[in-house]
Amino acid sequence: MEFAKEISALDCIFEGDAKVLIKAIGKKDVSHPEYGHVIKDILVLGRDFHFSSFNHVKRSGNQVAHHLARRSKSGCELQVWFDTTPKDIAPLVVHDVM
Repeated sequence: MEFAKEISALDCIFEGDAKVLIKAIGKKDVSHPEYGHVIKDILVLGRDFHFSSFNHVKRSGNQVAHHLARRSKSGCELQVWFDTTPKDIAPLVVHDVM
């Protein structure tokens, strides 16, 4: 969400495979002892968006995010792609769209 704000993408749909978190965000329920503070931060950040939505996506339909998260553990440099898809990610994008 912070990155989206940084690049002025203020109409966003956020997806994740943590169903419990996505439901809690939708209900604005910050009472969970383990991740209530995270939900609270998300709700505060959400005030700066013109539109934002949070959708649950099964991990099997979210392979791009899973692959990028694993890739980020091995490197520390920031990578951003606009209008292009890296060759190793492209097949995963096609799979997720289907």
